[in-house]
Amino acid sequence: MFKDNNSIILVDDNEAQLADLTRLFNEHGIGCRAFTCDGYDLPETPLKGVRLAFFDINYNNEGDDKAMFGTLESVIKGFISDDNGPYVIVFWSNKVDKMEEFKTFVNRDLAHAPKNPLAVIPLDKNAFLENQDELPNQLKTILNKPIVACLFSFQEQLSESADKVLKSITDIINGNDQWGQSEDYESKLIDVFAKISIQKAGLAFGITSPDKAIKEALAPVFLHELLKNDSHDWKDFLKLEEKDPEQLKRIELSDIAPQLNTIMHIDAVDIKDKEARGIVRGIKTCDEYVKQKIGCTLDEWMSISVCPKDKFTKAFKYVALEFSAACDYSNQKPRTHRYMLGILYNKGDHDVFYHKGHMRSFLKDNIYIPGFTFDIGDKGYGLMLDLNFTFVESADDPFSILETPLFRIKHELMNIIGEQYARHISRLGFDKY
Repeated sequence: MFKDNNSIILVDDNEAQLADLTRLFNEHGIGCRAFTCDGYDLPETPLKGVRLAFFDINYNNEGDDKAMFGTLESVIKGFISDDNGPYVIVFWSNKVDKMEEFKTFVNRDLAHAPKNPLAVIPLDKNAFLENQDELPNQLKTILNKPIVACLFSFQEQLSESADKVLKSITDIINGNDQWGQSEDYESKLIDVFAKISIQKAGLAFGITSPDKAIKEALAPVFLHELLKNDSHDWKDFLKLEEKDPEQLKRIELSDIAPQLNTIMHIDAVDIKDKEARGIVRGIKTCDEYVKQKIGCTLDEWMSISVCPKDKFTKAFKYVALEFSAACDYSNQKPRTHRYMLGILYNKGDHDVFYHKGHMRSFLKDNIYIPGFTFDIGDKGYGLMLDLNFTFVESADDPFSILETPLFRIKHELMNIIGEQYARHISRLGFDKY
């Protein structure tokens, strides 16, 4: 129920000095976790959620610098998970002059290096313990580094917004309990959140998946609270007003754009429900079954409705997208699952079909391409959809042409696809010629 608070960790082999540092944090109302470690007694599982980590440099008094650095590297890897978010290391040590040498040691083999910190900051242990009143100023100096201040502050804003949303709802509940008795309040709390769940997602889905329904219902409120925050951390960090506007327009992120698109639009994990809205599934290469669904083979469909097959220079896959209405899916209304034919192509072919914000002219006007590539695992893809060719298939269809789910398109992009489909099928009947 409660997660360990790993925001600030202190790791040292000197118990007395570790106790001094812990006491100083506590006296200033700053929570932290202290670990006594001689270089070998590491956590069973590396920690997540670490934002500020104090490490000594020397956890092994025997051996040369290389042995000392090897032990320190193991300690950092043992305490900081590769899945940890952005964090700062403070080398709280009487050997801070060795810090640069340690960086060189780590960089010799980046494939096995610890999680890379935002910043590595030296803090002389002897000088610090002789002037312990300087702790607040030392922390302020550390946390005021622009990149540290921006990211840490933003994380705090997210947490504060969530607190405000929860408080705003619980504050409207008027319980009749006396102090220390909460039965009436608890009962009303259940009613309020049950109503939110059912109102948002419908009775069936609200009952079976209240956690998801409540999160979806509160997401816009959370965003509202977040936007009300008048902080300017990103403005101070980015300093965009000091940059040339023309240069900003030319920012290229081609190396990470597919990963960003995956984060924003694609979910390759939440695909247990193979008939959920937004699920993309492969199509079995069975011409007989496919003909029963769409009236032709997949290769015939491509030549009729998409483009010549030889336009694809790399491997591609025929797929189908579940695109039933959001309200029908949320309310779990009885419906025949609706699928739209599409092609999942290699991102190396993206410029063949989509260039400078426009689809290529050889594609039929019933084709829709979201206009970006995305990554799933270590491979990149693009997606094209045929707004004309849709078909139905029930969960128990004996002539199924659908394979297991590949990934799921997130809600916002699915709404855009739905709008494209509605716009396409509602066009006036004038021929362009």
